[in-house]
Amino acid sequence: MWRWAPAALIVLFAGGAAWGDCSVYVDGLATYGIVDADGNPRNNPDNTLYPNDMFGFEFSYGFSSECIDPHVGVVADSGAVLKHAVRGPQNSRVPAGSGTVSGEAAILVGEANRCHGAPAGGGGGRDGYDTKPGQPRRCGGLSLTVWAYKIVCGQDCRKVRVSATDGVYPDVVAPMADITLERHMLRDMQGYPAVNLDGTYYAWDPAAIVHAARFIHKDARAGTISFLYERAHPGLYEEGGFGCDHVCRRDLAPDGAPAGTGFLPYPGEYGNGDGAYAYAAPAGAPHGAYTITYRVEIQNEGAPINSHHNRTRIDVVGYDPVFVHYPYTVLADGAHRAYEDRQGVLLRYEGSADEQGIHPDRRAKITNFYPHTVARSAAGLEPLGLNGSEMAWNSSWAPPHDGGYPGAAESFAAVMGGSPALPPHPVNTTSAGGCPPETPARHHPFGCHMMFLHASHGAVRFWQDVGAHVLPESPRWYDDVTTRMGLASDDWAGRLRHTILNYTYAYPHALLAHNFTMESPQGIVLKARVTPYTGEGNRTEGRVVMHTDGYVFEKTLHDTGDHTMAGMAASEVYHTVQNGTGVGTLRMSLNKTALQFWNMALAAQGYDSIMEMSVREALHMGAHHTFELSAGPHARQFVAPFGFDVSRTERVHVGHIPAEVRRVGPDTIQFMVPYEFGTVYGLAVRGEYRAYGGECHAAWCAATVGPAGGALQVHNAWGGTASAAIPPHEGTPSIEDPTPQYEALAAMAAPLAGLGLGMYAAWRVIRNMRGA
Repeated sequence: MWRWAPAALIVLFAGGAAWGDCSVYVDGLATYGIVDADGNPRNNPDNTLYPNDMFGFEFSYGFSSECIDPHVGVVADSGAVLKHAVRGPQNSRVPAGSGTVSGEAAILVGEANRCHGAPAGGGGGRDGYDTKPGQPRRCGGLSLTVWAYKIVCGQDCRKVRVSATDGVYPDVVAPMADITLERHMLRDMQGYPAVNLDGTYYAWDPAAIVHAARFIHKDARAGTISFLYERAHPGLYEEGGFGCDHVCRRDLAPDGAPAGTGFLPYPGEYGNGDGAYAYAAPAGAPHGAYTITYRVEIQNEGAPINSHHNRTRIDVVGYDPVFVHYPYTVLADGAHRAYEDRQGVLLRYEGSADEQGIHPDRRAKITNFYPHTVARSAAGLEPLGLNGSEMAWNSSWAPPHDGGYPGAAESFAAVMGGSPALPPHPVNTTSAGGCPPETPARHHPFGCHMMFLHASHGAVRFWQDVGAHVLPESPRWYDDVTTRMGLASDDWAGRLRHTILNYTYAYPHALLAHNFTMESPQGIVLKARVTPYTGEGNRTEGRVVMHTDGYVFEKTLHDTGDHTMAGMAASEVYHTVQNGTGVGTLRMSLNKTALQFWNMALAAQGYDSIMEMSVREALHMGAHHTFELSAGPHARQFVAPFGFDVSRTERVHVGHIPAEVRRVGPDTIQFMVPYEFGTVYGLAVRGEYRAYGGECHAAWCAATVGPAGGALQVHNAWGGTASAAIPPHEGTPSIEDPTPQYEALAAMAAPLAGLGLGMYAAWRVIRNMRGA
């Protein structure tokens, strides 16, 4: 491009003439900033253009005064550039001097695509172009020519044309678009992940697809550039966008079934051209791969400028969970009787099976349970069916997990990019509130659910107090209470009802705790520590004593061979050491923390070992316990048989009180100390101390003292004393036989224990005989 200089005087020599010179110029310039009716720009921020974009142009021109007959030509368009709305002179004579020709122009769609190597109609994504994304190419332009004449004389004079031409050639980029299809994890209405860790889906699972167009200057052109999608998903139902948080499964369940509960909204944000949909296989859909195809048409102000397609595949698999289960008694709740205790079932989920094997990284969900409890009596009473609604799913839990879950979760995160994080543990529950039985899960979606995301251990615990129904001795006594239980994945994975396992739980007919009380009228600090007694010689005396938690662990391991299950069951046994404290009064509920097995009784029942006996039978057994008691500075320790049907009270008196004495024979007396004095442990007769041969309290107690009178001092175990005068024998007749002494009672207990009744039963007989 050139600029003319002021005319110079031409001096003609050798007969020539002198004329003024003629100079012309034209300068083309592209301008940007055209917007549509809504104010959206019709060009890119870097002043490049897409097909159907617009730009402005301006041609400046000028003629020197010496020019003859100046003219401006027509603005010519070529290639993919189409002019319109031209302002200024075109193809006409103009005066000397300067002026402009301006207007707008658009980029033709077909010519622009063809310019970049693609078919005129687009459709090539980026593969149909021979340029890179965002690489500009000049696909046509505008040009303007101006001209005038000047007189040139030599031997003769002639008119010579002087002209100038300039063009505007905008940068056009190809409308290359890719569709990225990313799978994301949705959560169902209970908050559980709605896809398997191996990326497969069950029927009714929402396969969530986020689609996004990758397009140069996409977000900057929102409002002008738009993306029109067509989606094809044969065999799958569209669940809707990620905001489908009410009723979505309208097409998936069989006819007449209640609609599904949808899934939780996905917390995603979508830009221009992005979106999200979820698809699901209906109930009964064939297992296998399903293809979802997206086709996008890119439009610029409503005109298609290109298209592209992409597809993804999802795998729909069957749901066939494999569980190993073991029912157990939950002892840790501290109920007094096994009939009041919770029952539970230990679970080992191994994965979902198909013809290729068991897949540990696929989910299983428990949504319902179906109990049926029957009580029977050995006395021939009619069986009693208990109302199933009295049973509640109280809680569910899982041990610490160190299996393959972390690795599976990491692989899953790589497939589900950008999805919410998985829970830290493979077993999850939202069932803290429980749920009623025999009710499909869809009617109470926020209770009674448990999800296994990966092969792992877990447990379900139920609560059902049947004591009020089966324990009264009049008019009935039921000693066999059995629950048949079914756990189900109802209204899930394409099935309205699907039982995953059944088991039977027999309640132990056993007392598991009794009350222990310490009382002191002096109001001093009382402390108690009770532990199982496993003294030396237990095994050689024909008995085996085991801590309850140790027995539960060994028995569960024996039955299942699973150390994790054994540890889970043992962890739900009450603590072996039981402590209590109080001021003036101490009350404790003492649990059966040890079990005592007699070899003679085992053999009589046909068992070669303890492990052959059922847990239900074993929990009947009792054992001795060591009591370590203190009252202020005083302390005592003793071993007592644990009679779980008899509560025990330790009365603590550390002061001095009076006693009553009466003569009942020439050599014997009876004495009585107040109730709060506690058990008598020793006597001082006329200053001579001897241990008392029994545990007498709150009753007339017998002692041999001879015919003489004198002082009597009664001692308890805590240093307390009670005193009275012994009346001398003066021919007083015997009023009754004294209560048998302790040595005689112990002799009576031995044959009872030998009959296999156990020490606690013998202890009960003795206490009943002496009215303690």
